[in-house]
Amino acid sequence: MKAAPSVAAANLRQQLKWSMAYSADGIAADQYATLQTQITTANQLLASGNATAAQLTVIQTALHATGAQIKAAQATTPMTPAPVSSAVPVSLTAAASSAAAVLATAK
Repeated sequence: MKAAPSVAAANLRQQLKWSMAYSADGIAADQYATLQTQITTANQLLASGNATAAQLTVIQTALHATGAQIKAAQATTPMTPAPVSSAVPVSLTAAASSAAAVLATAK
């Protein structure tokens, strides 16, 4: 009977890796709060050592569903491109001038 919780625990640990990879950037505050609560619950269940396979599977499913909701929201939110500047930064211009000077003296 120990095998079932071990498999469920391994599955939950894998889901936790994916779920913990999200950052708050680009995620609605309520979704991120839900995700963090689920991550805490999952870690507590794993740490307890006496969670049933059903409990582990329930929180894994909840984490997966929250991740899917986040992905769906991100897919429907258009990304705003960064502004494009035609100006070359001064540091790059200076570096190019220095490199050209070094090459000219090396000839």
